[in-house]
Amino acid sequence: MARGGCYGVAAHAGSNRAVAGLYPVEVTFPPPAPPVEARIELPAPYEPAGRFGIPDVVIGIALFLAVILSSYPIGWWVPIADPNSFSFWFSLVSYGVIVGFLVVVTIRRGQRSFARDFSLRFKPIDLAIGLGVGVLAKILSAIIGVIVFLVSGSLPEGGNVELGDDKLWAALTGILIASLLAPFVEELFFRGFVLTAVRNSVLRRRGAAASKRAVVIAVLVSSAAFAVMHLQPVFDPILLIVLGLSTFTFGVLNALITLLTRRIGAAIVAHIVFNGSSVALLLLFGDQLQGLMP
Repeated sequence: MARGGCYGVAAHAGSNRAVAGLYPVEVTFPPPAPPVEARIELPAPYEPAGRFGIPDVVIGIALFLAVILSSYPIGWWVPIADPNSFSFWFSLVSYGVIVGFLVVVTIRRGQRSFARDFSLRFKPIDLAIGLGVGVLAKILSAIIGVIVFLVSGSLPEGGNVELGDDKLWAALTGILIASLLAPFVEELFFRGFVLTAVRNSVLRRRGAAASKRAVVIAVLVSSAAFAVMHLQPVFDPILLIVLGLSTFTFGVLNALITLLTRRIGAAIVAHIVFNGSSVALLLLFGDQLQGLMP
């Protein structure tokens, strides 16, 4: 017990008067608090939500390729009265099949939510981000085309966008399918599903310490798959180079903004800008521009 040097007023015993004087007053200090042990809580091991992974990606990509390539034997074996309307309805059904596959994945292997499983969310800022990325991707695509032309001395023969001769069906296919439906479904598949599934698969195998490696692998795999899907049966080597590099670069950009924003809203907007600009020019100036616009 400590004795402090404090002085105060004291009263004499048996007296009603307080006599002013300096008398030592004993002050007791509380005992010191026991030392607090520092505790460091280690984070729990990373466990990605949902059970879908690489096997589901392989099935999805195989289905996507089968849907794309099935249009050719159908065109060869089945008499088609109007190729323009066939292109519209076939694309509509094909993208419906892909969405159906993703519904099965989220129900059987995920959390039954496109928002939680495939990051299908949107914020107003995504409009500005998507517009900027879409314009940047278009500029990079033009630069790739110029470089390939300077090196090879030739332009690609055609492109991967065919709107047909009928103006009505060309407008419907170009606007509703190529500019709106395709960006939504393709971003949902490649950035929402493939990117997430590959990243989660690597993290499950390697743990949270491999997060950077998981991101790099997921970006490269999803972008490569995106590029391959757009090559289709292309036999012109110049078109293969321009289209492959352009779509791969665009896929990388969209994968990065998806990882940074943790949603695919901005990637969808960028895809709409990228495709919509090509469709607008084709509708205005004709098929002679197809070789210049992947």
